[in-house]
Amino acid sequence: MDYNKFEVVKILKSTRGKSYEKKAVVGESYLITSLYTTKFGTTKLYLVNEKCEPFFSTESCVEKLYSVDNIRPISEKWLNVKKEWMSENYIPIVVSHFYNSQGFPLIETKDSSAVLVSDIRNAKSSFPNQFWLNKSLIHDDDIITCFTSSLPPNFEKKGETSSAFSVRVPKWFAKKVGIFG
Repeated sequence: MDYNKFEVVKILKSTRGKSYEKKAVVGESYLITSLYTTKFGTTKLYLVNEKCEPFFSTESCVEKLYSVDNIRPISEKWLNVKKEWMSENYIPIVVSHFYNSQGFPLIETKDSSAVLVSDIRNAKSSFPNQFWLNKSLIHDDDIITCFTSSLPPNFEKKGETSSAFSVRVPKWFAKKVGIFG
């Protein structure tokens, strides 16, 4: 079975896997915060409980309770746990949008899942630090800000940068794009 980030799982049996986190307790429910597959094919799940304490398990030891799809939507309790975890683990970055050739303030992917932004430290330079910021990497409370902060369109600002705004993203992403550390 495929698992995704921010799905809720129940532990069916204790894992034999090794990790720096505590093993998840059998019978308890947890929120998946990250997952990866080892070179041997084992999918390891990093989890948090209702108190945002970290645990781990493996794919073969869990059962999906709530999903990110609309078939079995996630409960309000777990949405609050997700937001609390994000608030503890995401860091704020300050970026700006670009006005496109028609003066519209967002340059988006075709499916509107990401926007092109620039680090404000060098947004005016001839080689600004531009990167795509995907919705899946933005804190839930900041998505609306990111996708509406520069509206309405301004036809006089073609190709310019918009006013700056702040969004929270995972620390690893901020490092990857050169904003943090």
